[in-house]
Amino acid sequence: MKKQVNKTKVAYRKTKAQMDYENKYFINPLKALIPKSASNHSRSIKLPKYIVFQLNENKELLIDIQEQPATKGNGEQIRINATCRNMQTDNAAFEGWAVCLKAWLPEKIQNVKLKWDIPDIEMQNPHYRRFLFRAWRFAQLYDWFTIDDTNLEEIDKFVGIFNNLTINSSNSDPEQKGNLENRTEYYFVKESNLSEHFKSYYDTDNFDHQLHVGIKRGRMQFFTGGQSAIDLWGRKANTLTVVELKCDNIMVGIISELFLYICVTISLVKGEISVPKVCALEHESKLFSDIKTINRFNAEMLADEFHPMLENDAVLDILNDNLSKNEGIQLRFGKTLFSFYEDSKTLVIR
Repeated sequence: MKKQVNKTKVAYRKTKAQMDYENKYFINPLKALIPKSASNHSRSIKLPKYIVFQLNENKELLIDIQEQPATKGNGEQIRINATCRNMQTDNAAFEGWAVCLKAWLPEKIQNVKLKWDIPDIEMQNPHYRRFLFRAWRFAQLYDWFTIDDTNLEEIDKFVGIFNNLTINSSNSDPEQKGNLENRTEYYFVKESNLSEHFKSYYDTDNFDHQLHVGIKRGRMQFFTGGQSAIDLWGRKANTLTVVELKCDNIMVGIISELFLYICVTISLVKGEISVPKVCALEHESKLFSDIKTINRFNAEMLADEFHPMLENDAVLDILNDNLSKNEGIQLRFGKTLFSFYEDSKTLVIR
């Protein structure tokens, strides 16, 4: 018999009063607004357990990411902080929640403030440094979004160390992998008819995949490396298109993931992050050789199904009403649904 592994148990800090409050002011209104499924059933709307949501005066939403006490399977007491974990999970995707709640509840929410419990590890965790980068850039690009006074020093400290950085490069062309999303991504690039379809749809001269966005300072991993990569991308003249692909994955975190990737590429153009001195792959080398000529960025969500909270035109309206022009660039977000039939390699975009 296979031995059962004891899992970590999290003692969530949300009180019943807070949960009742969120049901009253967020969940129930959203359920009333969001269309039912094709079978006429209400669609599941949940708020993350690590984030406390609060409506303040002057139609301000407070997003408070709180550290959680937990017990490991061996009895060890630990604390879990979502700012140090995968950015696309519900508990860390503050950009997604900020935009979606503002889009669906405009009569309640005009501005959003972000607050978080500062982890003990400070700046040593690459996930946390990436979180601080996202918070810093989101506040720069959206004037309705601010950072709580208690966290401003963290942002200042991060900005102070945001230098002498280089983006990772790929050593070899990515191979086809087993899961559905990776297989689909591979087909979209390697099947010539599908690649041509996407080049035409996104108006790009090339269509490639897995552009790494791991960031290093010397040999130290400044942002997470490994599998951190832009799924799909293409370029035409001074325009770069970045595509985040999701298959059977409907988290609001698609906004957060795409936002990070597009901001990394903007930082490359601005010279805040350096390009690699040597690139093994020709398409990466070509991109990096004159990347500073890019001044238009298209950030595209591509999925076979979207989270119900993304099914509102106001989501894109909010994302596209940004302050990128202050930086001498143009940033535009888009969203596309697709169906792909693997056996016949048939693609439908809608």
